[in-house]
Amino acid sequence: MKLARLPQYLKKIYTLGPRNAAKVFTNRMYNSLFEQYARYQADSEKASHDWAYVAYKHTMCSFNDFWNQQNKRSFMFSTDLYKKQLADEESLIQQADAFANNCFDILGSRDQCLMTMPWHSDFRLRYQHPDADYLFDKKIFYKDIRITAGLTDRLVKDIKMPWELSRSSYFFVLGAAYQKGSNPLYARAFVEYINDWLDENPYLLGPNWVCPMDVGIRAFNWVWAFHFFREAEHIDQVFWERFTCSLYDHMIYLENNWEIYEKTSNHYLADLIGYYALTWFFIDLKNVSKRASWCHKQILKEAEKQVFDEGTSVEGSTAYHQLVTEMLYHFLLLSQEHGHAVPVSFVDKLSKMFSFLDWCTTDTGYLVKIGDDDSGKMLQYGITKELIQEMNGAQTKEKEHYFKEFGLAIYKDADWHFTLRHHAYQNRQPSGHFHNDVGSITFAVKGIPVLVDPGSYVYTPSVVWRNRFRSVAMHNTFYIEDVELVVFNERCLFSLNLAERSCDALPWKVEHTLYSIPASRTISFDKSSRITLEDAWHDVPGNRFTSCWNFTLAPEIKPILIENMWHFFYKDVCVVTMQSNDLTFAVEDSWYAPGYGQKVSCKRLIAKTDLTTQPVKIIFTRK
Repeated sequence: MKLARLPQYLKKIYTLGPRNAAKVFTNRMYNSLFEQYARYQADSEKASHDWAYVAYKHTMCSFNDFWNQQNKRSFMFSTDLYKKQLADEESLIQQADAFANNCFDILGSRDQCLMTMPWHSDFRLRYQHPDADYLFDKKIFYKDIRITAGLTDRLVKDIKMPWELSRSSYFFVLGAAYQKGSNPLYARAFVEYINDWLDENPYLLGPNWVCPMDVGIRAFNWVWAFHFFREAEHIDQVFWERFTCSLYDHMIYLENNWEIYEKTSNHYLADLIGYYALTWFFIDLKNVSKRASWCHKQILKEAEKQVFDEGTSVEGSTAYHQLVTEMLYHFLLLSQEHGHAVPVSFVDKLSKMFSFLDWCTTDTGYLVKIGDDDSGKMLQYGITKELIQEMNGAQTKEKEHYFKEFGLAIYKDADWHFTLRHHAYQNRQPSGHFHNDVGSITFAVKGIPVLVDPGSYVYTPSVVWRNRFRSVAMHNTFYIEDVELVVFNERCLFSLNLAERSCDALPWKVEHTLYSIPASRTISFDKSSRITLEDAWHDVPGNRFTSCWNFTLAPEIKPILIENMWHFFYKDVCVVTMQSNDLTFAVEDSWYAPGYGQKVSCKRLIAKTDLTTQPVKIIFTRK
């Protein structure tokens, strides 16, 4: 029987497989019933759970008895986390003072001291364009909210702004500062933030209940806040009861909104990590220990699915690899708190994940950008250089490594940090965070970034900017003018129809046929000072095309042409020269995104020529 003749639901089963299909079906049925109930409750504005309900559901005692027992619990590993950051007390207090006074730098907003918390607005857009529609409706049922993409280069409101603010990662700083000296300012700020957030974000209403990933990360940070403030004499039990009931709401929400799709991603992993932290908080409730064990097993399964054996994320992005690494690191710590055993194979894989981050990071701490970057993290300090050094079990004197499943060759020594992007993709990988970057290079000299990946800038606020930053023309490779390697679907900003392909056999030679015209880039090293690129098209068709080369320079790099050779200056010192007898380059203005929501001007070098089979050589020489 042909697949096309099968009923739609059988097609879905065939595509997902019986096990995943059963999960999706069960989840959707449960969600449908849950939604009907939730709509009714939300309409009456009584959707959130109170302690009477929790106590009845789990045959618990009074909240005072629950809290007296709860108050004895804390994270055993907390004193070993972020030692360097927390030891710098002056910096810690400065950050905490800013957060206590509503001062934030969120996703490119720059430092903003706010009169009221903009839980439902893109306050970055408000300051850039006061006439823009920057508000999200806080009274709409979460499943009825639609995220509308901007169709021009002028940004529309970005739902990631209220999401990021509501993740509450700043609670870690407030809490750590409070523990340094019990300053009531930080405890009061924490209470005010929570009370204001609960007043303005009723359960299941508004933008901050739309994305389960963000609900999970928020719950994770709130559980950390409990650890820091649980003994604060400045906080009464009326507040803690409200706080606890909201955490229970978060747990019920996650149980009914798992982000399980055909290809699970960092979203489902964040759901699970947040839920695992909640089960630690509510471990004394009936049946929660069983849910914790289930969650533990699910995370281990996702670690197997979402991380290659070489220790790299299937999402094809170094920034998302960093986020997934942070999630799985906290899973390891939470497993210790729960008393759940973790297989040696998982610890080994996690160590490899940190090793990959070490390879991708220059000696000055700059993480090379490959693919999307939304600046996501679990806690305020994210993955630090010190944490990478502590967790990287693969310390080696090797200077180069080839991550075949990720598709990245890396050379790293005291003078050079150089990467080459390969076309490597398996159908089991989500493709939403890939860029058209095959053959692209990056390099830094003595820790100074010179050629950089452009980054991401924004997602839904502008289809134009989203696709521009992931286009082939923004990456350091060669391409056919005005033609993408893989055509973008403007209706789906989080997919790229990549062809399945194993990585190239040689680390420093990329070959691809994404244009149906074979192309290759070969890198050769005089590793002490020189890197040579040899680019070629093969089997050129009769019709005429224009071949282009692009090199995006870091914002701090100034290119100057001196006697037919390009000199790249950093703070008035030439760090690299570039020469080609085959191409004539010109300087153009361009953009670089150091993080999500940010773009800074930079320069790029562009060359164009008729597409021929003649190889082109480009030489970079370190000064």
